[in-house]
Amino acid sequence: MDEADYKEIAASLEGAKNILAASLDKTVKMEHGESHNAPENNAGVPAQKNTEDSVMTIEELKSKEPALYAEIFAAGKAEGSKEERSRCDAHLKMGEIAGCLDVSAKFIRDGNPVADETVQTTYFEKRVANAAVAARKEDNPADTATPAATSNNKEEAMMAAFDKAVGGN
Repeated sequence: MDEADYKEIAASLEGAKNILAASLDKTVKMEHGESHNAPENNAGVPAQKNTEDSVMTIEELKSKEPALYAEIFAAGKAEGSKEERSRCDAHLKMGEIAGCLDVSAKFIRDGNPVADETVQTTYFEKRVANAAVAARKEDNPADTATPAATSNNKEEAMMAAFDKAVGGN
């Protein structure tokens, strides 16, 4: 996940926040019998009065406007799911590249963000270590079978001991 992805997520969250603020403001104004033609701020959201009456708690919204609450909740849930899928996918890609999917699974379970410096360092260290192991394998060819390695060494040792015992060569 790169910086553009994070900016896109931040923009989506900011948009959702503006929608929520506009909805809450509209709900409060409707309850107080105010006009829907309130001046808007530069974000396109109706300007709110600085009174405690214009602030609604989550529980008030849930009880007074259950449909609106459900819609906002569903939008937040969808955005959160999308963000979590993206985080998990990024960890899995990093784990594949570094050759350490077990570490990726641990980071996913623990909720670590991919952009965390410790996470990045771990992936880098695992990749370097795996590359060193692969290079070492290339430098050390597999053992080859030689005639001495394939002969029956026990039999030769017994014959040599027998010859020595009977005074042979």
